[in-house]
Amino acid sequence: MLITEEICKEMYGRIKRKRRSMTPVMYPFQAFGYCGANKDVMGSVSVDVRAFGKILHDTLKSLAMQGFRYSVIVTFHLDPFYIKAIHKSIDKVERIYGM
Repeated sequence: MLITEEICKEMYGRIKRKRRSMTPVMYPFQAFGYCGANKDVMGSVSVDVRAFGKILHDTLKSLAMQGFRYSVIVTFHLDPFYIKAIHKSIDKVERIYGM
């Protein structure tokens, strides 16, 4: 998670320098997700992949309703179901809300 946080901070700084018309906002990290292979590993917090997709969709929808036009999702998980849930949420919010 620390690497992901550093990547986000670097992206934030680059956007501020290169896209002065944009005001980047770093949303708080969500310290849960879905990983079928690791869901019972001590220290990991895994939720049902449908619940994760719904939380992500509702989060993106809320940001879109507040006027945000762009979002960047940074993750270090590569579980195929997790990635599919992310893409499904992004596609739906983009199609309905134009974000």
